Amino acid sequence: KCAIDMISLRLPGNDCNPRTCQVSYSTTSANGPFQDGWTFQIPSKATTSHRSSHTYVEEHRHVEDFAATLREAAEMELETDDLVQAWCAFMEVDMDTDLAYGQFVQCIHKFLGDYDVENPIWLFDLPHLFKCLDSDETGFVSSSNIARVHSREGVAPEARWWKLSILQNFGGKRINILGPLKLTRSLQANGPCNAKAGGSGSRGSVNRKESLGNFTLQAELEVDAESAHVRELSRLHELPLIDVEALHFKFKLFQHGQDQNLKESQFKALVCDLFGARDQWDIPAQRLQFFWQQADAGRRLEVNFEDLVIWFRKYAGDVDLRKMRKSARI
Repeated sequence: KCAIDMISLRLPGNDCNPRTCQVSYSTTSANGPFQDGWTFQIPSKATTSHRSSHTYVEEHRHVEDFAATLREAAEMELETDDLVQAWCAFMEVDMDTDLAYGQFVQCIHKFLGDYDVENPIWLFDLPHLFKCLDSDETGFVSSSNIARVHSREGVAPEARWWKLSILQNFGGKRINILGPLKLTRSLQANGPCNAKAGGSGSRGSVNRKESLGNFTLQAELEVDAESAHVRELSRLHELPLIDVEALHFKFKLFQHGQDQNLKESQFKALVCDLFGARDQWDIPAQRLQFFWQQADAGRRLEVNFEDLVIWFRKYAGDVDLRKMRKSARI
């Protein structure tokens, strides 16, 4: 078993460059199930080498901050610091109730509004918080998730099977990694060491990196119909692909069940998320209704993704695009 915390890549520097990469691991078998280690971006298609490292601490701190907010409110309102009780009370759900992302966001905003909590740092990246809580990648979270994830120590996991997945490239039909692909782990060794050149020997703890191997990968990229549709809308409406992809990520988050379109309440929740509002009361009701009427121009009482793109093209100037891209990990 090993704990990988760094990957080094050599790249062709063209459209075949990978763009979004994901490192995952399995403690069970080579066929999974796999858990997410970390996701990273290649800066541009002109990049010829890239190194990505991960500490596994940031996710744990994100959940810790959220848990601390719940506990602080619970101590004041419920006279308890039990995290599961706090979750059930403030999210207004039963212990076994599963929340999809859209429902999770609505519960969070209601909690913050009801208990007048000052804007915590985790509020500004709710997709990341949800992803940290949803460690099993089921698409839902419940009281058991926060209890389980909160108990972890935020250290690099040890696993026998590790996988590098190329989720997107920069538009080419082929993905190239020239090699060597280097996998590295951190080691802490105890033994003799020198504090400086020429110094006397002593015993101490030394952090060092150990290479786990060099690999070469070349693979065909099959663009699925959904990704092709997103690219086509980007071209058709003259919007940067990175923004349309981030918007599509948001659109998927606010869908409920098998419904492919957004109803009025889901659309308004998404708009609040895009504009960084804590809840629907932060935006005048007339303004939200106006946005809905603009998006649902056909009066179908629902909007599809192209409707959202057309609406977004009109009002993108009011959206913090950098934050939207970051929250979508694009």
